[in-house]
Formats: sequence, C-alpha cells, structure tokens
Amino acid sequence: MSLRLATHLKNKMKGPFLVSVCPSPTLQVYAARGLLAADLGGKSDPYAVLELDNARLQTHTEYKTINPVWNRHFVFPVRDLHSTLYITVYDDDSKHT
Repeated sequence: MSLRLATHLKNKMKGPFLVSVCPSPTLQVYAARGLLAADLGGKSDPYAVLELDNARLQTHTEYKTINPVWNRHFVFPVRDLHSTLYITVYDDDSKHT
C-alpha cells in the first residue's frame, strides 16, 4: 500500500515527522522534532491531526515541549490507495494546570 503524505503546519510549527505506513491501513505516529515554540517560555503544546478522506483522528497533547513523542497507532478505513493523508500539527491553546 502506498499513500501520499502531505503535512500542513500551523502556528509556524515545523520539523521532521517520524511516521510509518504499514502494509495494513495502520499508521503509527512516533514523534516530531524541532517544532517552533508557539508559547511564551520557548515551548509549545503540540498535537497532531490526521485526516484521510472523511476520517479524522488526533494524537494527545504533549505539554511544554518542542519535541513531542506521541507513539500512537491509528487505523484508517482506506477505500482508495491514491488517497492523500494529511498530518497537521497544532498548538493547544486551552488552559491546563
């Protein structure tokens, strides 16, 4: 199976993403490295959103880091091998303690 991978970055976050596409419709999102800081103090609260056709899933938020490690497995219902997988990284602006 091959899926085209497109990444979109929000809040000026950038960096290499560690993603593995397996033979089944399983995707593992390992981590991101060197994201730009979006919060005061030089850190971010990043989470990733994965979209394939009409399916949308997201990782948990890793607080106060520019090198998040999600290590999450996702299963997408792949109907078309030519579908594009979009991965977008956001900064969580919600208040947390």
